[in-house]
Amino acid sequence: MNNQKNHLNRRNFLTKSMSLCALSCIGMCNPSVLSAVDFNSQPQDGDHKFDGKSNKEFTHKQLIKHEYRKMVGFIKVMQKNITEKVIIDILKNYSADVGTRVGINQSSSSSNNSFESFTKYFRPPSYKNTLTLEIVLDTPTVFELKVTECIWAEAFKELDLAGELGHAVICNMDYYWPKAFNPDFKMERTKTLMQGKDCCNHKYINTK
Repeated sequence: MNNQKNHLNRRNFLTKSMSLCALSCIGMCNPSVLSAVDFNSQPQDGDHKFDGKSNKEFTHKQLIKHEYRKMVGFIKVMQKNITEKVIIDILKNYSADVGTRVGINQSSSSSNNSFESFTKYFRPPSYKNTLTLEIVLDTPTVFELKVTECIWAEAFKELDLAGELGHAVICNMDYYWPKAFNPDFKMERTKTLMQGKDCCNHKYINTK
């Protein structure tokens, strides 16, 4: 009985007390930046030693894996203490916040929040190094993509965290991004590479 009570107390603490800010630090405090630094490089004349240039090169997938390594480690610690359902709920809250902020930032930096302005973010050459995609439907109200390769899905598989957990970290944000860009926009999707399907079928819809 005491063990069950302790388990519930830990779960209650994590779900109610863990801030999105803390998760953001874990996911976005970009260790790839540190990994890319050559600490033995020499600064240019007159520069401070902290301004020495990095000369290491990494693949795009290596950078993604480095970026999320701390978050993956944290998730694996949580797996020892709380159920996967609770972890997924926490991660969905985190990725919803990320998607909302992305949509708001892109809307504020765009000339307008039209459907055309939104869909331009998915047109070539966007994501050329991270996704293999094709546009399968392109109308004033519907924009549909078929993604057959995804760098995040591959990276999370190699980090042993694909499936529903990887979907909660990465893919869930896609639902909140269009709504934050324009409340009349939404996304529909029935499958993702992260969940082991043959493709991601993103459909963005202008409901107005």
